[in-house]
Amino acid sequence: MQNITEVEVVNKRLNANTIMISPMQKYFSVRVFSYDDEDFQKYYIWSKANLDLKEGILLEYNFATKNHIKPGDTVKILVDEEYRSYIVSAIVSSPETLSMSLYDNINGTNSDFGYIYVSNQFLINETQKEKNSSIEEIHQKENEVLEQEKLAQETFEDFQLQIDEAKSEYIYQENIFNLSKNKLSELSFQINELEQVRNSLIQGEIDINKEKESISIKPEIPKKSDKKQTKNIKDEPTGEIDENKRKTKKKENIIKTELHLKE
Repeated sequence: MQNITEVEVVNKRLNANTIMISPMQKYFSVRVFSYDDEDFQKYYIWSKANLDLKEGILLEYNFATKNHIKPGDTVKILVDEEYRSYIVSAIVSSPETLSMSLYDNINGTNSDFGYIYVSNQFLINETQKEKNSSIEEIHQKENEVLEQEKLAQETFEDFQLQIDEAKSEYIYQENIFNLSKNKLSELSFQINELEQVRNSLIQGEIDINKEKESISIKPEIPKKSDKKQTKNIKDEPTGEIDENKRKTKKKENIIKTELHLKE
């Protein structure tokens, strides 16, 4: 840092521009300054809330008065891309704003632009809150991760159980299939045996029928004692014997008729 003539001590202060929302929901551009105990001795307090000044923020008198903001009101300030609520602990005037020109865009008399003062202790507390919030968020994330891991483990175990049940069912069905397959093979073997028996029976029936046919067409051989009788029967057919008997009977009837007439 370059040395400046007649400057003995450099006061390190926070200086940041941001946005503030009033209790009337009006948006303002503001500049935030930090202060220590020595700086605070230079401020004139117009009014204050019933709380430790370091627990809230200080607003510049002209800006607060023209926008109807009073101690105890809650305003929102844009910090790290989010609006956070803070209590106005006091309305003050500082040498910085009193020395500003009335035509300066950032002086305290401009109702659209204001000054906010925060103590170093307030910044430390806010930093600690932010740290605690970050730690809490990290713990929350860790718990969420643990919960997700637990849920994933339960889901995995459930899926594993379903897989084991499916494997058991598959093995059971496979055993049933193999038993059915073996039973089918046994039935096929028995059917083949029955088919062979059936074919054998059919062939035996065919052989028996052929043997019957051969027996029925075989000529009958006459006995020796009937040989002569058989020859006479052949020499004198049955039809001729009947005709001779008929002719003889007819002659007898004619003779009887003639004798009867003569008498």
